[in-house]
Amino acid sequence: MNFHELHQRALEAARKYFQAEAELLDLIQKIDACKGFRNLGHTSLFSCAAGELKLSESTALNLINVARKAVQVPALKTEIQNGRLSVCRARKIVPVLNVENQAEWIEKAKTLPTRKLEKEIARVAPGEAFAERVRYVTGSRVNLSLSLDEKTLATMKRVQDLESQRTGRAVSLEETMAAMAAAYIERNDPVERAKRVSARMGKAATKASRAPVMVQTKAPEKTRPKYADVTRHMNSVKTQGYRRTIPASVEHQVTLRDGARCTAVDHRGTPCENGRWTHIHHLKPVSQGGANTLENLREHLRPYVTCAYEADFSFRRGGRVVINTGKCGG
Repeated sequence: MNFHELHQRALEAARKYFQAEAELLDLIQKIDACKGFRNLGHTSLFSCAAGELKLSESTALNLINVARKAVQVPALKTEIQNGRLSVCRARKIVPVLNVENQAEWIEKAKTLPTRKLEKEIARVAPGEAFAERVRYVTGSRVNLSLSLDEKTLATMKRVQDLESQRTGRAVSLEETMAAMAAAYIERNDPVERAKRVSARMGKAATKASRAPVMVQTKAPEKTRPKYADVTRHMNSVKTQGYRRTIPASVEHQVTLRDGARCTAVDHRGTPCENGRWTHIHHLKPVSQGGANTLENLREHLRPYVTCAYEADFSFRRGGRVVINTGKCGG
């Protein structure tokens, strides 16, 4: 087989490749519209594309982002179906593309070299020139690439100065980020807060067990609140469907048990373990008599949430400075 024949076969294969790409884009758009991924036990379109279709993360994200933008700008899908634009290049203009400027940006995506296209995008939306990326460089270390605005960078530099002063040596940016993360987790993580509350309750219980027993006398009738009898009666009646606030002690127990992560399991037995946008969910609904007990409560994704990864990937701002740094991943 000579080179000319090889070239013709390569052209035919490329044509079929772009046809399959356009068809897959259309199918993903339809699956997203009907939320069909939920029928397979997936919580997001991304997990379905990566898990069921065996697509790489980058390919799945490119198709999903382009498919969703094509709903707003149908011309983008038309260019891909006609073979005049690839999904990969279409993905580059997604952050800046809209109905008003579609003709300009689609033409640039079709004609400009990649570097010039990225430069044009950076000129209009500086923050879109740099995507957040995390990749492993060793078995236990990752390389983190992201962009920050100058105010955030100045804050990090201030923390770096304070941490250097505290430790008596010049700390790295990696150590600064670790210190910031540790301080935030200590202050805001519901799991850590539940641990502290449980520890305090344990100490209080121990102290109470060692204290002398005090005999409590019944308070005179006249010192009781005016509506004490009514309140006691309402608290004793188990009214079906009546929603009461979950006691803080029970919330802490649920948080410690589930680790503040979604406990849902898909059809393959794989746990969700999403730690973002979760809430405490009743297994047996309150409307059906479900109680605020530890056995009836689970951490679960909020009903409106699809996938944290997708949302995080598509949410960026402009006017940023780029930082590339490594941090321990093990």
